[in-house]
Amino acid sequence: MGWPIWWTNPAITSSVKPETELWRSNLNAMNVLLNEVRGIPLSAFDSYADLQRLQLLANACRHGEGDSAVRIYKHHPELWPDWPPLPMMLPGQTEPYVYTGPPTFDRIVVPRQWWRDFVDAIVWFWEDVEIIHGNSLPDPNPGAGHRLAALHQARAGSRKTKGTHAAAVGSCL
Repeated sequence: MGWPIWWTNPAITSSVKPETELWRSNLNAMNVLLNEVRGIPLSAFDSYADLQRLQLLANACRHGEGDSAVRIYKHHPELWPDWPPLPMMLPGQTEPYVYTGPPTFDRIVVPRQWWRDFVDAIVWFWEDVEIIHGNSLPDPNPGAGHRLAALHQARAGSRKTKGTHAAAVGSCL
């Protein structure tokens, strides 16, 4: 599935950043874009929390020790199961040394379930975009109507339930 036409149509997106610049930006830019173009913010999508977590982890992986690694440790210290290290006696010291800084990023352990969540979040994002686009057509052809019905049915069985999604996105999805 390629980019939906409304996403790349200059007549629609001329007031927002170009695609390449958008993808270099963060989820906040996507949030603004979707809200401007389709009237629904990305933060209303079921996948938003997982996409935020993915972005933070990806930034930490790209940049290693730094702000993203510190932020992910602050929000998810469980990713460092052997942290903090045990106190140790250093030569010539009478008290054990206890390291109190953040862990090194190379000691992170990302649970397998997180990877599954990330895959689901990406798929759900694109399905939501397709549903929003399909629902915005003034008079969809029968094929589009069948596709929307199939997407709704598939999502009903697989959607993460967050409580607010139906109210926030219900008219679009």
